[in-house]
Amino acid sequence: MANTTFSYLVKYLSTQLDNKTVTTTNTSQTLPSLSSGTPYNMSVVTVGVLGFHSEEVWSSLVTTRPESVQSLSAVTAEVNITVTWSKPVGHKPGYSYRVTWTNSTGLIISNRTTAMENLPINGLVPGSLYNFTVTTQTDDGTEGAPVSTSSCTNASPVSNLKCASPNDPNAMLNLSWTKPEGLYQGFQITAKETIQVRLHNVFHNYHTMHFSNSTVNIVHRNKIFID
Repeated sequence: MANTTFSYLVKYLSTQLDNKTVTTTNTSQTLPSLSSGTPYNMSVVTVGVLGFHSEEVWSSLVTTRPESVQSLSAVTAEVNITVTWSKPVGHKPGYSYRVTWTNSTGLIISNRTTAMENLPINGLVPGSLYNFTVTTQTDDGTEGAPVSTSSCTNASPVSNLKCASPNDPNAMLNLSWTKPEGLYQGFQITAKETIQVRLHNVFHNYHTMHFSNSTVNIVHRNKIFID
């Protein structure tokens, strides 16, 4: 009997009553074409040379991994970001999503589980980069492959903006303001020079300038007023 060859009858069935059987002479078997996020019961029966079957041995219930979420994106504001996504292929009742977010250095800030396809995240720092990961989960906790995206919160506006025109021979404006909360790289200042013609305002010489401090002088030359 030492050279006797055995075969094995592998049976697997899902909670969707999708029963299949595979015969193999190996002591391991890959089961193809299974449904994602689905629990399966599996059993193995030894088959002898005369076709006699052994007792059926069952494994514990095993769930296949669910598919990943689709179309992950983020909608930004100053102190909050709303992460949105679409349901994965083969979505089933009982699915949930674990959302994890980190700062720019990869430090985990928090995570949350939701059954919805979006999650508002509040209490963030303006002008900061955050990384978001969404993982599909089945009702027994089996996880799919994570999907990630990154986004920055919007910069906060300055406050206490003041504009003064000093007594100077040149046409000059002095601007000052209080620095905003959060992170920022500098300030963008836009100046529009106005010519008054027949009671209509016409804008020209549109200027955009970037500054890193909170005080700047803007000089307007050749400003013309026509009656």
